[in-house]
Amino acid sequence: MFQLAFVGLLALIFTEMMEPKAGYSALLGGLVYLIPSGLFAAIFFRKSGANAGKQIVFNFYWGEIVKIFISALLFIVIFKWIAVSVGVFFVTYLAAQLTFWFSPLLVSRER
Repeated sequence: MFQLAFVGLLALIFTEMMEPKAGYSALLGGLVYLIPSGLFAAIFFRKSGANAGKQIVFNFYWGEIVKIFISALLFIVIFKWIAVSVGVFFVTYLAAQLTFWFSPLLVSRER
């Protein structure tokens, strides 16, 4: 949820500082990261429990395959049919990834 809010904030900032094209480029860059990651999480966390070991491993690998495929598909669709500011798109894409990597530090400090 924090990542989605962060991407939305970046989109607003880029819209105000630059132009509307930069804003929707930022939004799309964030969504290209968030959508596949959300699908991975939904697939991976379908099963749990002590007896579901093999299913959990299968879900992990299947989730990664889906995540990579959907990521590639979204990149292709966006760069083929939507005019985006490439720099803003990738800055937001990478920023969304960084929020994933550093969010455990923020969560552990809040507790």
